[in-house]
Amino acid sequence: MMVQWCENEKVTWGSNGLYRCIKPLVDEWDPLGLLALGAPDDEYDCLTLYLMERCLEDWNRSQLTHDLCSFIEGHFGIGPCMMKRERAQLWHEHIDQFSYVLCTHRETLELEVHKFIEVCRTKAN
Repeated sequence: MMVQWCENEKVTWGSNGLYRCIKPLVDEWDPLGLLALGAPDDEYDCLTLYLMERCLEDWNRSQLTHDLCSFIEGHFGIGPCMMKRERAQLWHEHIDQFSYVLCTHRETLELEVHKFIEVCRTKAN
């Protein structure tokens, strides 16, 4: 199922249970340390929405780690290709640890995915 999360529908994101499950995890993770530096609360909404879309697909920890590395590098312009080997390894471990956190929440996330799909089907009919 392909879903397009529109910026102009941003006010409704918070009513989505999947969004409410993932956003606090992403914000607590603060992968680039931007929230700790005072960035706006919506700094990582792009990442939250990306993960919401990923939850609609089949995923595992290793693939999620790889895809997160690619997404962050593509979106924020920061990634292992510009790091020394030791730093790149730490970066990968940091992202892999977050993937593990998502895996520990998988049951809750999947429940919210099913609810979300039902809402989408209802709206489509």
